[in-house]
Amino acid sequence: MTDRGRRHPEARALLEILGGIQRRWRMRNLVRGLAIVVTASLVLVVLSGAGMDRLRFSPGAVAGFRIVTYLVLAGLIIRFLILPFLRRPSPEEVALYLEEHEPELNAEVLSALAVVNADDPGDEAALSASPRSLARAVVLQAVKACREVEDGRRIESRSLRRSSGVLVAASVATLVLLALGPRSVRTGATALALPTRGAEAVSPYRLGILPGEWVPEEGFLPSPRSWFLRMYSVVTRRNNGLPRTDTS
Repeated sequence: MTDRGRRHPEARALLEILGGIQRRWRMRNLVRGLAIVVTASLVLVVLSGAGMDRLRFSPGAVAGFRIVTYLVLAGLIIRFLILPFLRRPSPEEVALYLEEHEPELNAEVLSALAVVNADDPGDEAALSASPRSLARAVVLQAVKACREVEDGRRIESRSLRRSSGVLVAASVATLVLLALGPRSVRTGATALALPTRGAEAVSPYRLGILPGEWVPEEGFLPSPRSWFLRMYSVVTRRNNGLPRTDTS
């Protein structure tokens, strides 16, 4: 786009319309990406929490689920947030996008954009083939056609509402699950959110040893290992549960 084309009011209006469509397109991609990332995070937390609980939050299980979760989230963020945000479509791509979703424009926007691009002092052939008054009429007609389709706002409105609804629903579901969900999910979320903590620090399982009441018979000489197992009972308890005692 040339500076001379930008000085014409009709050309500025057309470029502003295309710029608005570009901004809404990027916003729709951002909201859609956030919805995908939040939903995927919720699924990963549930699956990781269940998997770590199944394996009793062993160090290997905690480390493995952390690595897999972080790699998947990093890939999703790059694919659906960073790359779409960095991409800036050209005015020609935006015009083609508008024409594809609003077929009643009949390529008027693409034609007007070609006229604006051709309005350059260095392109004498284009200027002689497109008189100034005719070029302005073409651009003005394209602007009027864009006004009739609400400057392309309705293209992204449905998709933006749908993506926003998914994002809100996934966010609410995540908060409810973290507050009222199973302990395995909440503990798994803590293990994933605090990677510097070891497996023992985030595990809901504890191993306690209580003195036993067994008294050896007279003349019995047990080995050190059997003496330890007889004199102590192993109690496995959860943080929020009652102890279950298994004596040997």
